[in-house]
Amino acid sequence: MVVLDVVIATAISWTVLSAEFNRLAKSQAAGMIGSGIGYLLSTVLAMVLGATTVAYLVLDGGEAVAFDPTAIVAAFGTPLAVVIFLSVMATNTMVVYGMVSSVVNMVPSSKVKFLPTALVLGAISIVGSTWLALLDQFTSFLVLIGSLFIPVFAVMLVDYYIVRKRHYNKDILRGTGGDYWYFKGVNIAAVAVWIIGATASLILTYSLPSPIGATIPTFILSAGLYLGWAIVAKRIVSGTPQHSHLSDSESPANADSGRRAAR
Repeated sequence: MVVLDVVIATAISWTVLSAEFNRLAKSQAAGMIGSGIGYLLSTVLAMVLGATTVAYLVLDGGEAVAFDPTAIVAAFGTPLAVVIFLSVMATNTMVVYGMVSSVVNMVPSSKVKFLPTALVLGAISIVGSTWLALLDQFTSFLVLIGSLFIPVFAVMLVDYYIVRKRHYNKDILRGTGGDYWYFKGVNIAAVAVWIIGATASLILTYSLPSPIGATIPTFILSAGLYLGWAIVAKRIVSGTPQHSHLSDSESPANADSGRRAAR
């Protein structure tokens, strides 16, 4: 079950980056199919390649050391070393890209630039990973990632598919105010659910191990709590909203600027 939690956590941790790419898709279906097939194929290919090389080492009498590619490189030579290098570079480049996109778009009205943010976060990532020696505790790191991301993912799914009936209006493009402003820009209920879900995940992992792992119960708990709050607070949208792509909607900020310019 720990392995299951780690696998799910790894997939969920790419949610932010997937959302960043899918916002450029021509349609919702295209984004889902493209990211689904791309992620599935690349993951299966990488895991099959890794399992094959490790199996070869073990059957050949060698020892496969966790998170240490030197034994694999020694057995298969330069070609596989190049594959491992490109895989690591591609993965971590995308990770930094996802972090930078999150910071730059955190406050739509801010003037945070992409390149300086990328350089700063990239430097912090290199120093942090070296200093913390994350490879020595990589499994624990993935468990932590899962505990933090699973409740967020549950809240996002419930909010979009159930509470908002698969529709966000143009107010979501606003930097302040509107339907999604909540209390001073913070959805306190969602944050509370996230904290409860993350805490429950850690407890089910380390203090009271669950027979079905921590990921699935955490998701169900977080989704249930957020849905319960939405029902009690009467946040669920009534009727059937008219669906439209946000790119077809004029941003409230741009609309105000256009009216001022016209005057």
